[in-house]
Amino acid sequence: MDFHGNINLRDNEIQNLVFEQETSFPVDATLGSIVFKDNALYMAVALNVADPIWIPLTASIDTYVHEQEATATTWTITHNLGEENLILQVYNDANEMVIPDTVTPTDTNEIVVTFNTAIAGRVIVMFGDEIPANGIGIIDPVVGWVGQVDILNLTYDSVSYDASPTASLIRSMSINSDGTKLYILENSSGIILQYTIGTAWDISTASYDSVTYDISSEQNAPAGLFITDDGTKMFALGSVPNVLGRYTLSIPWDISSASYDSNSMAVAGNTRDLYINNTGLKLFLIGQVDHIIKEYSLSVAYDLTTATLDATFDVGNFQAYGIMFNPDGTQLFVTGDSNKVYQVNLSTGFDLTTASNIANIDVSSEISFGSGLHFKDDGSKLYVSSLFNTDIHQYSTNI
Repeated sequence: MDFHGNINLRDNEIQNLVFEQETSFPVDATLGSIVFKDNALYMAVALNVADPIWIPLTASIDTYVHEQEATATTWTITHNLGEENLILQVYNDANEMVIPDTVTPTDTNEIVVTFNTAIAGRVIVMFGDEIPANGIGIIDPVVGWVGQVDILNLTYDSVSYDASPTASLIRSMSINSDGTKLYILENSSGIILQYTIGTAWDISTASYDSVTYDISSEQNAPAGLFITDDGTKMFALGSVPNVLGRYTLSIPWDISSASYDSNSMAVAGNTRDLYINNTGLKLFLIGQVDHIIKEYSLSVAYDLTTATLDATFDVGNFQAYGIMFNPDGTQLFVTGDSNKVYQVNLSTGFDLTTASNIANIDVSSEISFGSGLHFKDDGSKLYVSSLFNTDIHQYSTNI
């Protein structure tokens, strides 16, 4: 994929990015923003913490700015960077980003840029030692939900999947980030089962892959399952012994490639599910009997040995089994033996001390003891598993 001329962040839309040197990182950046600081490009990759988290896209980058004062359809730019594979950002004299018709290197120190109409302006030419061969491209970044779910507006799609006979007790479930893989934690056997969803996010099209991973040597009577958004880390929660363990998937989203990391933490008895935020620095556990959610901070991302308890929240008098947050941590969802889905709002993302406004909707027409729940990546669909019926049901939200 060649971004030889401008940086394309999503769906061929040109973002208004200006790669001037910044002295500090913006605190109000949006996800996917790119800044040029200390001769390197950085992208904002997480927003649910006090400040955005920035990652470098290049180790070091050289730039040349060409000012085109005369209106012309052809700009000849002598940059002297000694490289043909360059990144360009072109602006007209109104400081609007434009896409050139062609970008042609004449040698390693000169390029010719052409336009379909004569314009004046400037071009910023960039080159860094660690720029990929075809430039920098970010395709369809996760931008979170457009708005928030109102659980009272949940509607059943009359769509479901029966996981029997491969699964007899669904303790927990997860779906991968593009909606094409389903994972079920089978309580009675200590086995995680992998399925393919033939049509993304249509749970009725699921089929068993005949792919499993056995966690019974670490967890007897497993209770909760969580897989990170990139499919490389998996966490399994057991009730005998009461421990949470971490696994690495050498092939993302392929549980047959999983291996135990010997990274774990002891948890209270009857803990039933978990959630980890996308920075790996916040962990949440939910208890079955006490219906208490516990919030932990991890001083090292995804390292369970670094967990410290921050806060707790009581979601109500029922056996709680499944838990999930929205991407920015301002909404929490829980299910269990009450056959309801509960919604809790948080005024500060992933901070249980700010939780309030508990609402719920009855799903007993479809669910017999809710055991797990998962939202589509844009929040428009909710999937709830039934512990004893081995069914997963699909719902539409107001998003």
